[in-house]
Amino acid sequence: MDKELSHLGTEILLSFLTPGGNRLRNQICEVLDTDLIRQQAEHSAVDIQGLANYVISTMGKLCAPVRDDDIRELKATGNIVEVLRQIFHVLDLMKMDMVNFTIRSLRPHLQRQLVDYERTKFQEILEETPSKYNIMCIC
Repeated sequence: MDKELSHLGTEILLSFLTPGGNRLRNQICEVLDTDLIRQQAEHSAVDIQGLANYVISTMGKLCAPVRDDDIRELKATGNIVEVLRQIFHVLDLMKMDMVNFTIRSLRPHLQRQLVDYERTKFQEILEETPSKYNIMCIC
């Protein structure tokens, strides 16, 4: 397995961990150690299927329930090239799931801030160019 490919997969998996996930972080770094994998590859001793199975198992622990079917399909895929391709596809989907979760989590906070922000910005525009917006006050 290519060092960059292994490193990329490791970084993506680590990005899903919460700050307290030190045990799993250490385990991922140990199993997907790029230097060790490179040495194994140089001696034709790397177990690509074993590494793929580990990655898939770890993905199953970290993914949203909506990805369970994707994980099952990964486990059932027999062609190692297709497995590796699909691992990165599902990792991309998992990243999108994380982005969507973050946006949904922040939305209420942002909505509360939005009204004040728009009011302040509108007031700044009025103060900068009052004649441009000749607003009549009907009193």
